Amino acid sequence: AVWSVPNVPSSAALGGILAVPDGTVWFVEEYGAQVDVFNPQDETWSRPQEDLPGWPMFFDAQGSAWVSEWNNGFWIIGSDNQTHISADQGLPTDYQVRDVEFTADGTTWIATDLGLAVFDGQAVTQILMAADTGLPSDFIRTMLAASDGSLWVSGEHGLARRYPDGTWEQFGSGNPFSYDGIQVYDIAEDTSGVIWVVTDGDGVYRYNGEEWEQFTSGDPNVQLPSPEVNCVTVAPDGSLWFGTRDGIARFNGSEWFSAEISPDGLVNGNVNDIYVDADGAAYFATSGGVSRFRP
Repeated sequence: AVWSVPNVPSSAALGGILAVPDGTVWFVEEYGAQVDVFNPQDETWSRPQEDLPGWPMFFDAQGSAWVSEWNNGFWIIGSDNQTHISADQGLPTDYQVRDVEFTADGTTWIATDLGLAVFDGQAVTQILMAADTGLPSDFIRTMLAASDGSLWVSGEHGLARRYPDGTWEQFGSGNPFSYDGIQVYDIAEDTSGVIWVVTDGDGVYRYNGEEWEQFTSGDPNVQLPSPEVNCVTVAPDGSLWFGTRDGIARFNGSEWFSAEISPDGLVNGNVNDIYVDADGAAYFATSGGVSRFRP
């Protein structure tokens, strides 16, 4: 299936996908906060019943939406309550909240454009900065809370890992990346605990806890349409889906599959996010609309 404006959804370019506890799928505007809602049960599109104060980042285990407001912190929006966390609760002023992760020790981490904040559910108790820690930069692009309790953090450039004991390890040029100034756009952990890192220009990296392995578009037997990779998603069957600047790729552990723009396939080659449902249907948020692949 392919959906594009002016039919559905209402936004011409989609940057993120959220699976909602009620069974719907939210598609978030690429450079804004507008949301289009898709209901897989009846294949219909709609808008949220109420306008959100900003860009939704994810839904927590209680079904509350965590929403980033432009230059004004974030909101936790439940079915019957809303909590606003801003500079009054200790966040940096006039900076964006970009991501939220929960590590196994119960810590809530808030990624901002000016440091990594620790949130206790009511207020920010600490903000970690690059000068005082192993953070790659004060600008935090994205994070991953791994099953071993560590926190992976992507900065403006580079990558770092915070171990449960509070120590840090940095990754940059030569370990494992090909050059300085690498931009890590997304991080995921597969069903076997392996960490996958995707980059803007250096392809895909896999870390098994001891060694790094690179996959890029020029490698034999690797079907990656572009070394500029925007996102990685682990499907319920354990396979990996990658969205690139020029199409999508799937890796099942031994074989690669790829697809680029086609009339009945990808509506646009720049794939910003991927969601795979329990039945294996893959949804692609692109710069030109939404496509879905059914196995």
